[in-house]
Amino acid sequence: MGRSRYHVLGTQPHFLTCTLVNWMPLFGNIEIAQIIIDSLNFLQCQQRLTLYGYVIMENHLHLIAAAANLSKRVFEKLWLMYQIFFTPP
Repeated sequence: MGRSRYHVLGTQPHFLTCTLVNWMPLFGNIEIAQIIIDSLNFLQCQQRLTLYGYVIMENHLHLIAAAANLSKRVFEKLWLMYQIFFTPP
């Protein structure tokens, strides 16, 4: 995998976009969208993420957020992906 041309600097707010593989419309499922919302709320309550705003679309999401170590927080989405994948139907 190549190196990203993007650099996350300090605790400044950043605009992030997360997309699903093949643009699958999974976020149209209210249970999956709720997992996203709950996860963002959890990170806010733990003061691990300052969330300025977000939009959840059917196949991607946008958010403006800041964190002490934002690049580490972005990798936490792997845990979130695990939660979505194993959500009972």
